Amino acid sequence: MRRFLISVAAVGAATVALCAASVARADVFPTVAFSFDVNTFTYTYTVTQPTNATWKFGYLQIDTGVKNQAPTGPWQISGPFVNSVELPWLKGSKSLTPTAAFAYWQAPTPNDEIDNNLPDPWVGVFKLVVPNSQPVSGYSLTMDGADDSHNITVIDVPGPAVVPEPSSLIALGSAVCSGLMVIRRKK
Repeated sequence: MRRFLISVAAVGAATVALCAASVARADVFPTVAFSFDVNTFTYTYTVTQPTNATWKFGYLQIDTGVKNQAPTGPWQISGPFVNSVELPWLKGSKSLTPTAAFAYWQAPTPNDEIDNNLPDPWVGVFKLVVPNSQPVSGYSLTMDGADDSHNITVIDVPGPAVVPEPSSLIALGSAVCSGLMVIRRKK
């Protein structure tokens, strides 16, 4: 019995040591802050790459609830700006579904941070202008930028969606009022 208790204690100590080691090696990812200018329909995503990041940062994707076409297009995609200088990253948009697309920024090489001698830590400002849109809940993807990268972080940030046109809002309001009148008459 004594040997059994010693073995259980040893296994328990090893488990605690492994858990402590995995907590100490927790992955560190960039953070993404969001702001929206209602007058210009500009979505600004500020990415902070910490000094102790697990992977280099080289890709940002913002999923939207709209397509890059009228009435919410064409989009203007710029950045990243680091110390007010725009870096020469690839940028564009791709379709997700028949009614939605995403905007992306990708470093020309997976080690673009090193190639551009960026400060450590560094902050990049990414801008997306989507006419006639409003922010809704969404998410962004950040990763190292390498092809077929699996070093992905998903961060909850708002993305663009269509602003309902006034006639749609009037129709919706009329339907609600009519429904309330029918309910009132039944009483």
